[in-house]
Amino acid sequence: MRVQIFENLRRRLLIGLAHRLPPCEEITPLISAAMEKSLSLRQCVLIKLHLFTCGLCRRYKLQLHFMRDTAQIHGRDTQAENSLLRQTLTSEARERMKRALQVPSSQ
Repeated sequence: MRVQIFENLRRRLLIGLAHRLPPCEEITPLISAAMEKSLSLRQCVLIKLHLFTCGLCRRYKLQLHFMRDTAQIHGRDTQAENSLLRQTLTSEARERMKRALQVPSSQ
């Protein structure tokens, strides 16, 4: 009985709060901006309250963080590959490879 009363109260609180907060269309740009720069205290509180009431925006935030982290990992891997590609062979190694690749002429 107490659990049911608590759930009803919680549901009413979330619905009431959701109706007083800015819609998702206004919050999603703030979520993106928060990843790049510091936001005002008011904006941070609005985001936190909205995320408390909106599962879709919580998922959006998780997806943004996943994409950023994936891009950073890929960027590090690409930099490592590029540094390996920039390494050059010594002239001695090049000559050995040329000799090994030469096809003997048929006489």
